[in-house]
Amino acid sequence: VLLHGYGGSSALFYPIHKALAKRFNLILVDIIGMGGSSRPTDFRSEKLGPQQSIDYFVNYLERWRQQMTKLLNKEAQARSKAIEELSGSPLEGSGEFTQFILAGHSLGGYIIGNYALKHHRHMKKLIFLSPIGLKAKETEEEWEGLEEKFQELQEFPFWFKQLTRWTWKNQVSPFGVNRLLGQRQSYSMVKNYIEKKWMPSGTVAQESVDTIADYLYQ
Repeated sequence: VLLHGYGGSSALFYPIHKALAKRFNLILVDIIGMGGSSRPTDFRSEKLGPQQSIDYFVNYLERWRQQMTKLLNKEAQARSKAIEELSGSPLEGSGEFTQFILAGHSLGGYIIGNYALKHHRHMKKLIFLSPIGLKAKETEEEWEGLEEKFQELQEFPFWFKQLTRWTWKNQVSPFGVNRLLGQRQSYSMVKNYIEKKWMPSGTVAQESVDTIADYLYQ
């Protein structure tokens, strides 16, 4: 089971999924609100605390596992019924979706680490792929020092620094800002990101870039 990073989707595992599929049965999960996953209608507008935010994604992943159990049992029952009609004896094998290898990249790594703390009995192995790490909130002095260093960076224009400063202090998602730019501009930014990331290395062709961009864009 593979879980992608922040703002991504399962499509970002495109360069490696064929090689992995030769050895494993792959299940690629889109984090809720990203990629092909739904945008939750019950999401509360008020800002969540750190632990509430972690629990939101961990609980989502556990609900997904429970739904997988129901789906697999439903399919097993259908197969059992068909085999029983042919052979006269039922097929056993339904049960819980558990003992899987769980791997997460970036934010996905952070989520699966917290998931393991609560639901480790369901996992056979846990694999972190360049996971993010978050520390406690900076003190006022630490924040002022970070802000000063950021403002001194020469490679970013002034307007970008000011926009970043505003979004960080107001806890606004970068993707929320992206949506304000309009559909054409925001889609173009997603597509340009894919082209710069993969096309120079020849990892994907242009038609695949279009498909991945369509999948990523919400």
